[in-house]
Amino acid sequence: MQEQYKNFWISGHATPGYPAGHNLTPSASVSYQRTDNSLIDLSTMNVHNFTFDDREDAELIGLELARLIVDTCYPELRREQEETERRVSERQSRKSPSRR
Repeated sequence: MQEQYKNFWISGHATPGYPAGHNLTPSASVSYQRTDNSLIDLSTMNVHNFTFDDREDAELIGLELARLIVDTCYPELRREQEETERRVSERQSRKSPSRR
């Protein structure tokens, strides 16, 4: 499950529980989309002690966790986004030939 939330892309996933059992654990990720349409992952969280039998339930909990991450860490996520964009911009400017 993936959706846009407060200018970020959030997603919830169901991952197999440990040790490779039939139960599924929720995981969440927060990303943003760059102008070139690439996605940059800012945060990922897995909750291994919380298991579900149903994939959709685990994905829904993961999506809610991602929403909670954005709500509680919004300023930090924006700073990380800006810092990542700055690093990419610097890297691209070093690669482009200098004009004289």
